[in-house]
Amino acid sequence: MKYIGIDGGGTKTKFTLFDEKLNEVSSVVLGTSHIGQIGKEGLVSVLNQGISQFKLKEKPIICASLAGFGVVKEYKEQILEVFTTHFSDYTYNIISDIESAYFGALGDCEGIVMICGTGSIGLAYKNDEFKRCGGYGPTFSDEGSAYYIGKSLISKFFRQSDGRDEKSLLYTEVKKYFNINYDYDVLKILGNNRQAIANLANLCYNCAIKSDENAIDIFKDTGACLASIVNTLAKDFDSVNVSFIGGVTKSFDILF
Repeated sequence: MKYIGIDGGGTKTKFTLFDEKLNEVSSVVLGTSHIGQIGKEGLVSVLNQGISQFKLKEKPIICASLAGFGVVKEYKEQILEVFTTHFSDYTYNIISDIESAYFGALGDCEGIVMICGTGSIGLAYKNDEFKRCGGYGPTFSDEGSAYYIGKSLISKFFRQSDGRDEKSLLYTEVKKYFNINYDYDVLKILGNNRQAIANLANLCYNCAIKSDENAIDIFKDTGACLASIVNTLAKDFDSVNVSFIGGVTKSFDILF
């Protein structure tokens, strides 16, 4: 018997094949499987493409950890419909990506996982139940995420561009990063590309370690946002283990 684990996020989806002893055999990475981005037909296509990569003679057991399989009822129902319609002859289990992230970090121990990657969300596990805090998307939430840092960086860039704030290293580094002469070209380049904006978190970090006060202020704010989420979830515990996951953790020498 073979098993396929599917780690499906908003940016990429990793399919990993395991043998009967749960030893990893091989893996493949495809694009996003978030049903809110690609719809039901897109999800079917990504799943079929990923599973078919392994060329198995017998159908494997599947565990799919999928972004979107959470609090948004419409997305969850659509994902279930995809599996019951197109993968009914498989044995499968579906969980949310944040729940699998929790178990990957802390196993079945009680505690808190703070996910701070492109987006952000806190998840606590106690008495066999999950409780979440934050994670309502980039428009209304995702405080402390890489997207939040990138958006804050560009906001400060334009404040310096139009004269509200004094120009600093941050301003020159943004222009250098995009290789532009006309400041407003940043808007055209970034558009509403969430991932491109999140990628700017590393640029902000580089400015901060060079002592740019504006960039440091962004990380102070980011740290406060993450602390607020963790401290809110921690109210249910006397003492608690906390695990931080995601690209923003690369900046923790400043954030802590």
